[in-house]
Order: sequence, then structure tokens, then C-alpha cells
Amino acid sequence: MTDYIVCIQYKEMANTLVSSSSEVQTISHHASIQDEIQKLSKAGTTSLKNNEAAQALSMFKKAYILADGVPEMKSQTRCLFSLGAAYIAMGKPKKGLK
Repeated sequence: MTDYIVCIQYKEMANTLVSSSSEVQTISHHASIQDEIQKLSKAGTTSLKNNEAAQALSMFKKAYILADGVPEMKSQTRCLFSLGAAYIAMGKPKKGLK
């Protein structure tokens, strides 16, 4: 009977570790996505400053696609704002303000 109880306790500990490990992986995955979003956004901003609106639009679109998969709305909002700026820079203000 003691072996059975030890086995159950061990299984519960293992489940807790697996659950914690999954949460850590999810958190680090979101962090790496956020890092990529920031890199793309920074590259887009640089392209806009260099009058390369098409390149900026491409970077901002990629950033938004990534941000759409993250539960944090701030990233999505920032990417949409940047997309709007790129469309305006390309001479498409109606689309940029949409």
C-alpha cells in the first residue's frame, strides 16, 4: 500500500512539473514572438524614415500577423497604427485611416 501511495505522489509531482514546464514554454514563446514583432516594427520604422514605404508596409504586415497570435492587444494596436502610417506614406490615406 505504501508503494501505491508513493507512486501516486510521484505521478502528481510529475504532472505538476509538466504543467509548469508548459507554462514556461508558453511564456518564453510569447516573449520570442514579442521580440520578433519589435524587430519587424523597428525595421519598418527605419524603412519609413528612408522613404521606403513598400518595404515598411511589408515589415508592418509581418509584425501584425505575428501580433494577431498574441493575446496582448497592445502589440496588435501598435502594428495597426504603423500599417496605417505606411499606407498613408504610400499615398493611400483612406486605406491608412481604415
